[in-house]
Amino acid sequence: MKPIVSTALAGFVICAMMLCFVGCGSEKAAYTLPPQRACTQNVSAGTKRLGIPTLVNDYEKADAVCEITIESWLSEDQMNTYHKAKVDKVYKGELPDTITFRQFGCASCPSDFPIFTHGNRLLVFLVEREDLSLEYPDYDKVFELTAHDLSALYIAEAEDGTDYLIDYDVLFSYNTNWKCPGITLRNVSTPELISELVKSIRPSDELLADKLSDGSSPHSDLGKIKVYSLQDFTGLFAGLKNAG
Repeated sequence: MKPIVSTALAGFVICAMMLCFVGCGSEKAAYTLPPQRACTQNVSAGTKRLGIPTLVNDYEKADAVCEITIESWLSEDQMNTYHKAKVDKVYKGELPDTITFRQFGCASCPSDFPIFTHGNRLLVFLVEREDLSLEYPDYDKVFELTAHDLSALYIAEAEDGTDYLIDYDVLFSYNTNWKCPGITLRNVSTPELISELVKSIRPSDELLADKLSDGSSPHSDLGKIKVYSLQDFTGLFAGLKNAG
């Protein structure tokens, strides 16, 4: 009887290992990473910022304002990258559970903003592109940012569980046209907080973590990266919604 038991046990172990292997492989195949994160060309901050609206105007211009998580790279064309994104929370508009998020920039076009990747959490101001939804019928509804990469902020969690917004491109330091008295977007950036946020980002996005480590904007003329409390932004959105 012992050999039979041993043989059965060995077979069980082998089956368990095969299931684990298949399961792990399936998990890895559940999403696709961008073929390249860093773009090959740069454009000046001054060129990119011509005609950039204020945050309040961005909110009013947007079809939707929401928090999303990048799930998978889908494709790219000559100037843009397409991602599948999960909608986590909506502050303006109506959205399905998943959307196709079109990001300006790809492996070979002018942009100095990292291509988003699986696991990136973002606060975004979006406009719907119905024409692209028709062009890509196999994709979910297509949305893009109101101002290229400038109307997206990374969301990162501090050690105490508080969510913060990282203004990597330092857009909102220029926006002072507030319509909501009593709402102030405080730059709460400190070396200690940046270090905590970098630590939380690194497991999913080592490239971004490295870029954020010194706290500098990708545009040297714009100074240091700004960090805001997500709660301050949600207060601003509530005020704008009530004012509208």
